[in-house]
Amino acid sequence: FEELPFTGEHFIRNILSAISACISLDIPIEDIVDGVKTYRPLSRRFTRLYDEPIVIDDFAHNPDGIKNTVRASYDLAEQLDKNDLYIACAIRGSRGETLNGLNSDALAEVIRELRHRNDDLIEKDPNAKKRKIYLTLSSSVDLVDHLNFVEDFEKDIFFAKLDDAHIKYNHFEKLYDALGYIMETADKDDVVLLIGAQGMDPASDVLKDILGH
Repeated sequence: FEELPFTGEHFIRNILSAISACISLDIPIEDIVDGVKTYRPLSRRFTRLYDEPIVIDDFAHNPDGIKNTVRASYDLAEQLDKNDLYIACAIRGSRGETLNGLNSDALAEVIRELRHRNDDLIEKDPNAKKRKIYLTLSSSVDLVDHLNFVEDFEKDIFFAKLDDAHIKYNHFEKLYDALGYIMETADKDDVVLLIGAQGMDPASDVLKDILGH
């Protein structure tokens, strides 16, 4: 398990599906094992950028991807006995109300789900860790081109869905400001998740500038 390139539940499911397909094609087990162990994921696929705090960068940009990646990050925090989860999400520009509404709904749903899970755990074990989830949004106006610019109506639908679900959030127009805020706020024992498409693509370079390395 430790040698797998991914540890999130949805990644494990994908690996198992690939293994099943290989077995059905009579590919030798030794070759399958070697292929899984040596596979290198694509850029921004649950990529670990830093360790204190742990910073995970993922291209999650649709409802299922968002929910699965947030769950995987929360699971990682539990497995490593980390504290809180900070989510930085880039709103998708020039994608319209429908997709942004669905993405916002997905964020609200998974955050509520994980908060309930933590509450249930504490109810069963009063000594269990209270793990909070913080959400920060960005329009990334400092880094996206005109094809990915977030229009006001796209922000409005994203905010409205979260407001309806009573999910608190911060919003920064610039990605530099959003990530700067998170890195100043998060503790070294927290987990930071960066999700989104074009608006979050430059995040690793932004963090290098912010952190000086």
